[in-house]
Amino acid sequence: MKTRKGQTTIPQKNPILHRAKQMINEKPGIYPGNLHYWLLREYKKVDMEKIMNLLALEGYEEKKGLLYPPGTVEEEYKLLKRFYIKKETITEEDFKILVRAWELEGEDVERIISKALSYDFIPERESKRRIVDLALKGYLIIDDKGRTRINWSKIRKEEKR
Repeated sequence: MKTRKGQTTIPQKNPILHRAKQMINEKPGIYPGNLHYWLLREYKKVDMEKIMNLLALEGYEEKKGLLYPPGTVEEEYKLLKRFYIKKETITEEDFKILVRAWELEGEDVERIISKALSYDFIPERESKRRIVDLALKGYLIIDDKGRTRINWSKIRKEEKR
């Protein structure tokens, strides 16, 4: 295939995947539903599950339900995600609370509970119970002033198992 300047280009095997990558690169942090909508406007039929799997194979990453180009999601988030996937005793609520604790590192427990309630829809009582459980397991450290931080060494050690 020739371009206007006489250069040859390799035809895309999957034009839908190519367009999806373009959209994510142009607007990092796009919702998969929005991506699906825009792809459907250009192509009649889109197998979104296949596209999502192919994007993951090419290094495109998901964080909090949004899609990002390769190499843009923080390593700490990826570590927490791998830890959550590998560790059968960690629930989705635990994962969300750990992410909130990481984002609000050094904040007090009440602020984490507030954010978990308002953004992740985890009831206050359940949040408190999950935070205490995570602290007892050693994944979350709470100092005597109620400030929290993640025990990264414990999480790295557990994630490698």
